[in-house]
Amino acid sequence: MDAEQKKEDLGGLEEVTRPELVAVVFSVGDREFSIELKYLREISELSEVVPLPLSPHYIEGITHLRGTAIPVVNMARLKDISERPGGQRWLMVLEVGENLLGLVSDQMPDLSTEYRGEIINVPELYETYRVR
Repeated sequence: MDAEQKKEDLGGLEEVTRPELVAVVFSVGDREFSIELKYLREISELSEVVPLPLSPHYIEGITHLRGTAIPVVNMARLKDISERPGGQRWLMVLEVGENLLGLVSDQMPDLSTEYRGEIINVPELYETYRVR
């Protein structure tokens, strides 16, 4: 069995081999990024973001998702990338231990069997760019 595939027992039916998803791949402007799937809590449409006064330029603000305030990091600002104008934006909620952090993508993120683009170390990103 290939390292990137898992066999699934279907209760007496024929076993099915499926690829193992390992990464979330997303785009900001014309750049692609990957995050290890184990840190992803969920993906949702980005709704209202409340600005945080005196926060660093890369913090877009906080958003509320089912009663939880989540700080939102704007990757375009952080990486000095031109964002695609208009259109829908997506929020990837990442979980680092007990802490949550949101990242903005300007295209629907994709679950993938491989890493593409710049690989983001989520614990390092959280420690460096979280709201303090």
